[in-house]
Amino acid sequence: MKKFFVLLILLFSISACSKQDNGKLPSEKQIDKTQPEPEGYKSAHQRDYEKYKKKKNLNPDSVEAVSTIALTEISEGKFYHPKISANGEYLFFTSQNYQGLWVKRTDGGNVVRLSSGRGAGYKFVVSPDGKKVFYRLRIKGSKSHKTGFSLIMQNVNSGKIEIIASSEQRISPPVLVGNEVVYFIDGQLLRKKVLKYNLGKSEEVLQFNGKVFKVSKDTVKELNLNEKNILSLELSPVSEEILFSVRGKGIYVFNKGNKVYIDSGENPVWSPDGKLIAYTKEKSDGMRIKETKIFIASVLPVKIFKTNLAGEYPVWHPGGRHLVYSDSNGKILQTEINLVYKEEK
Repeated sequence: MKKFFVLLILLFSISACSKQDNGKLPSEKQIDKTQPEPEGYKSAHQRDYEKYKKKKNLNPDSVEAVSTIALTEISEGKFYHPKISANGEYLFFTSQNYQGLWVKRTDGGNVVRLSSGRGAGYKFVVSPDGKKVFYRLRIKGSKSHKTGFSLIMQNVNSGKIEIIASSEQRISPPVLVGNEVVYFIDGQLLRKKVLKYNLGKSEEVLQFNGKVFKVSKDTVKELNLNEKNILSLELSPVSEEILFSVRGKGIYVFNKGNKVYIDSGENPVWSPDGKLIAYTKEKSDGMRIKETKIFIASVLPVKIFKTNLAGEYPVWHPGGRHLVYSDSNGKILQTEINLVYKEEK
């Protein structure tokens, strides 16, 4: 067992020191232009939501894809599953099969590799200020073919890593609640303080062994969504609603025991104001996927909007007016979304 953990430490050291040929791990001065205030800190999507609340009708009458720019180029690598920090400053992504993890500032600069580890890009979590990233690694033991798991916290500025937990038992993907990272190991819920301030959500949802749990600072509650084969799960940024997708069935919103069907599709994500959902639909010829399109839906009432955007794994920019996604070639794109309200016509 000692050799197993020695091997883990060596592998992590190699991972933390790895870099893209065209970039270096940025220093604190290079990557941090602003320092969020510890008290009264509001993320970009919270500020934008306050503007939305002034509208009489929060649900748009139509949606238009306006303009698209590339955030990465193929020469930098093929990337997928983008995520943006809540302050809108950092863009994170992985490669095929969730191999490795990279970061790039949204205002430009080099693509920087944080890890080349196996599975690092699967359901990783970014702190709201973008300074820390949390992910799992799957590593084989030195004397057996059994796979072990480690939960990693990495400083984005320095590249320094900390092993939060290691086990031969399965570790769940983590979530951030307040200033703690929360995760399961072999059915046991564990927490660790990782942030100086309570920048994370007050509540989160996570899965383990087919079960769904809602976790707050002091409590954990198992939820019954009356579905099996749940693929994705996300708590609304502004309410108790839970957005999830089910293999072979589609997308649902769950709240207080009631389940609302939205549409067929995959990879649903909430908009920052909690009123819209972006997701994808695949078109297949029965043998292979021919194309993947991005759709947007309002929740109350349910209304489906076509965007004619070809892409995968969409996420909303914290400002609420752009979608970030990857195309089939592995390029990360950003498209401005114009939400047209009845009173604007």
